[in-house]
Amino acid sequence: MNQERGKKVNHAYFDRIDSLQKAWILGFLAADGSVSSDKNRIKISLSAVDEEILHKIRKAIDIEREVIVSETNQGFSVATLTWSSENQKQKLAHFSIVPNKTYKGMHLPLFEESYQLAFLLGYFDGDGCFKNDGNYCRIEICSHDPHILEDFCDLIKSYFGFEKTVYKDPSRKEYYTITYSTQQANTILETLYDLMDAEDAFYLTRKREKYNQWLRQNNRI
Repeated sequence: MNQERGKKVNHAYFDRIDSLQKAWILGFLAADGSVSSDKNRIKISLSAVDEEILHKIRKAIDIEREVIVSETNQGFSVATLTWSSENQKQKLAHFSIVPNKTYKGMHLPLFEESYQLAFLLGYFDGDGCFKNDGNYCRIEICSHDPHILEDFCDLIKSYFGFEKTVYKDPSRKEYYTITYSTQQANTILETLYDLMDAEDAFYLTRKREKYNQWLRQNNRI
């Protein structure tokens, strides 16, 4: 049973990272999740347009708590999934998913390559964007911490042969960014989505649809 109000959860879910699904969820938590400092609470909060992915995560981790949709003071609709697990909190700390992780160093976990790619997609779904520029496109991944982005650069260079460096975006004073354009972006996303489709694993539907829209627009599918 969960340690907060007796709500059920699979406390052992992150004990072994042995699936693309688990690696993706870890990447998503690394980018878009939070862990409380004083309790064993784990939370993901995002725009309500992406509520669907929280229901998938809830089912995967066997979380009894419901997804809550609310409105901020600024009028934005937000979906939130919160659960409590001391064991999960301890296991997530092994991957630097800790309280106040934003300004702490994080590195790509030493998984096998396919799980690293799934983690990369999870992180992209949490803290990346796909931009449709007509005939061209690009993907960007942002972070306060340059180390995780440097690891992503190394992974992409090793797997695809594309060499990039992390840069400090002057328009985002506290963020570092990596960017891949058009053919490189297409090759990376095509590979990541094909990988996830092979095991019916996770991805953010909204971002994939933006990519598919660009493919259709340029007669690539």
